[in-house]
This record gives sequence, C-alpha cells and structure tokens, in this order.
Amino acid sequence: MQRLLLSAAALSALAVTAQAQCFEQNFGTLAPLSGGQAGFGDDVAFDEQPLGFTLTFGANSYTHTVITENGIMYLTNGAGTNGPTGLGTAYQSEDVFVGTTPGDDPRIAPLFMDFWSQVGTSGGVFINNTVPGKFIVTWDRMVEWWATTQSSVPNTLYTFQVQIDSNGNIDMYFDGNVEGTQNQGQNDPRTGISRGDGVANPGSVDLSTGPTNLTDFVMFEAFPFYTPPAASPFDLNNQTVSFINAGTGYIAIPQPCTPALNESYGQGCYDISDSYYEELSQTAMDLDGKIITGISLGGAPGTQALVTTSNGAGGIAPGPNATIMPLGDDDFQDSAIVGGTLGVWVGSNGNIALGGANSAGFVPSVSTMLNDAFPGLYTWTDLHSASGGGSGDIYYEENGSVATVTYLGVAGWNTGAPNTMQYIWDTVTGDYSIEFENLNTTNPEVWLVGATPGGASVDDGGTDISAMNSVVVSGVNVDAVTLDASGAPISTSTSGATITYTVNNAQDAGGGISLGLLALSLTQTNPGISLAALGAPGCDAYIGSLDVVLSVSGAGSTISTTFPLPAGVPSGTNLYAQCFNLVQPNALPNGQNALGMITTNGTRSFISSF
Repeated sequence: MQRLLLSAAALSALAVTAQAQCFEQNFGTLAPLSGGQAGFGDDVAFDEQPLGFTLTFGANSYTHTVITENGIMYLTNGAGTNGPTGLGTAYQSEDVFVGTTPGDDPRIAPLFMDFWSQVGTSGGVFINNTVPGKFIVTWDRMVEWWATTQSSVPNTLYTFQVQIDSNGNIDMYFDGNVEGTQNQGQNDPRTGISRGDGVANPGSVDLSTGPTNLTDFVMFEAFPFYTPPAASPFDLNNQTVSFINAGTGYIAIPQPCTPALNESYGQGCYDISDSYYEELSQTAMDLDGKIITGISLGGAPGTQALVTTSNGAGGIAPGPNATIMPLGDDDFQDSAIVGGTLGVWVGSNGNIALGGANSAGFVPSVSTMLNDAFPGLYTWTDLHSASGGGSGDIYYEENGSVATVTYLGVAGWNTGAPNTMQYIWDTVTGDYSIEFENLNTTNPEVWLVGATPGGASVDDGGTDISAMNSVVVSGVNVDAVTLDASGAPISTSTSGATITYTVNNAQDAGGGISLGLLALSLTQTNPGISLAALGAPGCDAYIGSLDVVLSVSGAGSTISTTFPLPAGVPSGTNLYAQCFNLVQPNALPNGQNALGMITTNGTRSFISSF
C-alpha cells in the first residue's frame, strides 16, 4: 500500500511540475541591504523579506525569509534568523547546514558555497514577489570568492534560482555554467532543503536520480571538490529540481530546463594594467637566484616602469646599519618603529609598501594586491619570522632616499625552512629591485610576486616574470572592450523579442566618438582564432561567419544597438555575436594593435519559447 501511495504522489507531482514554469525570466528587484548596496556583497545577509503568503514547512508555518549571497536562505517569521549569515558562512559543517540543533530555522539552499556578489562582475541577488503565490530568488552570475584569489582557476559565473510556491513546493534551477568548487579547503557545496529545528541528518543523496524522503522534510546533495581534468561532480546543469511537498516529506523531481538566455564567452582585448604580477605554486617558483629590476619612466614611485628579470649576484645580506623589524605574525608596520624616515612599511609575509600598510593576510590574493591602497612590491607568501615566533629575521635600513628590506632566512609558516629575499627601493625616483635566494618549496601558501602603484588596477591575467626583458609596464589602466546581450531571446509562433547589444569600454576612434561593427553569426569559434597575423595580437575572433553586420557608434565608451528577433525561430537555435571596435592604429598604451581594430568577447543567445 505504501508503494501504491508513493506512486500516486509521484504521478501527482509530475503532473504539477509539467505545468510549472521551470525558470522565471523576470528577476524582479535587487535584494535590499541596509548599510550596503542592494543585491551585492560578500558574506552578507540581505534585509528580511515577506514571502507574501504563509508557507507551511514541516509542522510549522513561516511568513518571511532572510537571503544570503552564499546560495542559502532561511525561513522566518519577521524577527530575523538564527541561521549563519556572516563571515565564514560557506565553511559551516554539514550539521549546521542541515540545522540539527533544536530551534534552527528552516534552510533552502540551491547551492551553498562561498560566493561573492561582486559589483561590476555579478548581476546581483534578486527577489520577485509579483507572481501570485510565489516568492522567487535569483542569484545572477555569482563569483566563487576563492577563485578570485587563484590566477589559474577560471572565474566561473554561477546563475541559479529558487521558486517557493505557497503550496510548499520548491523549484531550484541551475544554468549551464554552474559547477562545484576546486577548493579542497572548503566544505562540500550543497544543494537541498531542511526544516532545521534539530532534524536528523539523513546524509547526502543523488538529486539527479529523483530521490524521496517521506519521513521528514529534509533532503540534500553534497558535491565534493574536484581537480581538472576530472569533471565537476555537479550534475544538475540546465535542470530544475522540484521538491514536491508530499505531506510527510519531499519528492525530488529533476527535469531539463533550457530557458532563453544570453551568456558571454571568450575575452575582449585589451586588459592593460599599471601593475604586474605572477602567482606561482611552491614547486613552480622559478625566481630563485633571480633579480627583478624596475626602472621608473615617470620619475617617481608608482609610475610607468621598464622591468627586466635577470640572474642575481647572490650573497644577499643586510647592510651594517640594518635593524631587525620586530614584526609579529601576519603583521605590517611602519619602518619608523626602527627609526625609518622614508615612509616605507614592511609586512611579515614578504610584501612592502610606501605610505601605509597594505594587506597583512597570510593568503596571497591577486584581487587584494590589485586593490591595495599604497604603492607596493610583493614576494607574498605565508612567512614566520623569529620576532613572530618562527625563525629568520627581517631587516630594514636606509641610505639617503633608498630603503633596503632584507628577509634573511625567514621560514615559511610552520615549516622551519628558510627563504631569503631583498628589496632595494628608491623612494624618490621609484627605481627598485627584488632579489631572491635560497627559497624553499614547502611554504604553506603560493607565491604572489609583482608590483603595483596603489589603488585599483586592472587584472591583465598575470605575466611570466622570469621572461620579462625590458618590458614596459603601462602607467595607466585600460579595461578590455566587452559585449553584453540583454533581453531574453524568446521566440514563439506568434511573437519575437528585441536583443540589445551593449559595448562597454569602447576605445575612441577620434573626436570622442566610438565606432564598431557588430557581427551576428549562427556559428562560433571557441576558443577564439587569434588575429595576431592581422596586426591585432591578443585579440581573437569568436564567431564563425559574418551572417549579419550592424554598425554601432556613439559618444563615450558605452555604445549599443538592437536586433529584432523574429517570431517562429526554432527553440534551441543559438545566435552568436561579437563587436569589432575601430581605433587609431598603434594608439593604445605601449603602441599596441597596428590593425586599428580591437575585439570584444563573444555572446551566445540561446533562443527558446520561454
């Protein structure tokens, strides 16, 4: 009889989900955040929101929700939540995720991991309470925070959505880019629901198989970290998982869901940075015995520089007037504490700055470096000097306008193995050198090496510092030209849609006017085809043909045009686009691009009837 009842419930659930819309194109409005920017932030809880109805979940009823950018939300009754919402949310244990402590608020988690709703990259976290009987939350293009600290890991953008129905059913949609994490230091990302309140942890299940739990209101799947070339264990892409309230528990029903969407692929040219960096693993560190010299072309610290890496002289040692900097672990102090007068600050983890303290953290971070406030030189890794409880000393000395900082045999944290580096920095002219000697391969963190003028810098993807030979580092930042497509590409038998193409960071062709050619194609090339042979090194073509070409122009760096998508286009058709921005030949910093044309990324518009 129980099997017959289960079958009847499953058939009823299938009938409901077959009629439901698996994805809502109207995201609504950005989730409000008191004291912050609506829809954006890292480790934040957005303002509590009314559901617009009373939702029965297990034995209790709820009227409100608290949403975080980390892919989890909590059901409440208007008085806040006791669920974890702040710093460290993504690292909580499985029992905290499930809510095994009595009184824990219910959890709804489409993908609980360490996300960042990043201004300028993410679309934001949205809420839509305008559909009768539904409350909809969309996480649009979330960034995995850890990936932003790893130059070798792609910054995948995650889009997923939750639709809560007043009848207790919950739908979770995942687009094709969603994956798990490559960060073995993070607890497994999880997808699921739980009534909390001391519920027993049932363990992970495979949601792609349509599992059931008719004994309690809890069900989830954990996705372990993975290392490419192994495939991501996340297998719910382009699907909606419907959790059907069966009265005593839930039935999970996965189904394909491929709504109309626009997405980007590839990379526009050029990201030109006034900083340079390289992130190296402990064993790939190839600068031991090398010296980096930077000759200032602007006559002051933080200006354009000519950079060369060559063999060092060896025999690094502090001068006779050097003084040990009494730094603690993960510390950053003004050299004035040992009599310095040049405004140089010294960090315990291998980085120095001029004018103030930059990051003292022990985990090297590219995004942190490129946004540090003060001009800085970096050999950043997790070090542990004698004054901080480890071994080896950090010395500081001055000679006129020149500061010398020597890390002499300073151990990697918890290794006892020494590392020796020396900075020589002329604080007036801006000239500097960074020399390495006797580095160890067991430091607990990677190396981040480079230089930055302070303030926000464009991330140009990094460079092989060991191969730098009279390389001119730009004195300005230039963001790569980009192409965005907006307006859901929905085509039915009776109606079409308008796709708007927006070019950002377009370069001036002269007279303050930006010019471009927008090409549409039914085929793509991904990865792109290099245009170096045509005089545009670093630029790629991402479309396979020029089926339709539209002109786009306007004043300023943002220009746009539209394309009318007709009715009757078959669902599943892909329309690809790329813009070719016309510029003055060799007019970009460092004289790049003799062709006089730079390219955007490509966009893919997946056409569907919904």
